[in-house]
Amino acid sequence: MTRTGKKRGWWQPYLFLAPACFIFLFIYVGPMLATTVLSFTDWNGISREFNFVGLRNFIRIFTNRDLLQPLGNTLLFTVLTVALQSSISLLIAVALNHRFCGNNLLRGVFFLPCVVSSVAIGYAWSLIFNPMSGPIALVARQLGWDFIADIKWLADPDIVLFSLVIVNVWQWTGWSMVIYLAGLQSIPQELYEAAAIDGAGGGQRFRYITLPLILPSVTINVVMSTIGGLKAYDLMYIMTSGGPGHASQTFAMASVEATFLQKQAGLGSALSLVMFLMILLVSFVQNKWFTKKEEAVEA
Repeated sequence: MTRTGKKRGWWQPYLFLAPACFIFLFIYVGPMLATTVLSFTDWNGISREFNFVGLRNFIRIFTNRDLLQPLGNTLLFTVLTVALQSSISLLIAVALNHRFCGNNLLRGVFFLPCVVSSVAIGYAWSLIFNPMSGPIALVARQLGWDFIADIKWLADPDIVLFSLVIVNVWQWTGWSMVIYLAGLQSIPQELYEAAAIDGAGGGQRFRYITLPLILPSVTINVVMSTIGGLKAYDLMYIMTSGGPGHASQTFAMASVEATFLQKQAGLGSALSLVMFLMILLVSFVQNKWFTKKEEAVEA
């Protein structure tokens, strides 16, 4: 092709990129800009008129107790989810990384909950936690463990959030397990053999070989589970609707409630913006911290 022909076709790559750019701007950038603008207003979500109120919505978020509780619930739920999911999935991955009969079957069993709808899982676990007819209560009564049978898993404000953590960890542990397995299988076996010859025990091999070399997998799992915890919504909505009271209400649920139920779309937009910035900041800090650890291991 001549130089003149190349100049004539300079627009063709941009033509192919145009649909993707348009979709990105229409679905992501546009709504984000609209949410940012509306967060500084008192718009009710219906009227064509609204007034700019400055930082009033944001001040309300951090001073109103009914809005601070969802924030605290979200942070506690996220911390527990990340800690339990990351540790349990790593232990399962290490166990299933060895060859034995039924290895692939167990991997599929642990991964199965990840492909099931959260709505179905929420309804199923609501029945399991039922203190009257649920299998936990029935089995506990048969064994004489009334202290377990009488637990109100979803009705006690002191434990409802921990019950939801159990369900969420059960659902997504298989996902983290697969990522850890990919990291474990990329480690050369020669390193373990050399360490064993030098007299290193199983715990030492895990600490000085396995953990440093699967740091990229740890980074992915921690960041992804953190993002999932901070924007958790569907599981709580199905199982408890944020109750009892506001004991299991998350930040995402508070945003939806403010926008559609309380007709305070300005406040709901502010909540969404705070949640987005919180996810962005936490993910950035985690990624930078783990990246430094990975670089230190490579050095």
